[in-house]
Amino acid sequence: MKALRFFIPALVLPYQLVSCTNVANYYLKSTKIDSNVSIIDGDTISFLQNDKKQTIRLFGIDAPETFKNNIQKLAKFENFYAHQARMYLTDMINNKELYYRFIKHDKYNRIIAFLCYKTSINTYSDVGLELVRNGLARVHYISVDSKHKYAVNEKNLVEYFYKLKAAENEAKIQRINIWQHAQKDVFYKP
Repeated sequence: MKALRFFIPALVLPYQLVSCTNVANYYLKSTKIDSNVSIIDGDTISFLQNDKKQTIRLFGIDAPETFKNNIQKLAKFENFYAHQARMYLTDMINNKELYYRFIKHDKYNRIIAFLCYKTSINTYSDVGLELVRNGLARVHYISVDSKHKYAVNEKNLVEYFYKLKAAENEAKIQRINIWQHAQKDVFYKP
């Protein structure tokens, strides 16, 4: 088992190094978010575009839900980690140049998209990947299984799935944040 712990990080590192380069090239074709960004929760933001409110749900990830009303059921640690994810997202993108790459609309008419911010050294960092890497979101609503409801088959989306899974596996091994607990204690909805 010890050998496996050292082996997996060696597999994850190439995904992390390649990620920034691929993301930078990918985001050159993206839309800049100009103003009024609001953080809704750990995987959703809103902003104004042409005087119209837009909402982005980050592609391929799921952060814990925040408590919204007395009838909503949450897992034991869900509200706690929901607030942690929201604060982390707020700190990560605050005062940053943001870009998104549209994928599709969901059933709530939100934009499902990749979200990146420009770093101080003029590279781009993928927000969803960072949340997963830091154990504040899980890989969800994406699959490479062709029979799955959220199956992807485009090359860049398949590659992204594997980057997310590598980051998630590393966070699980290190028991970072949500991975200190059983999934049923962090997510009410499996």
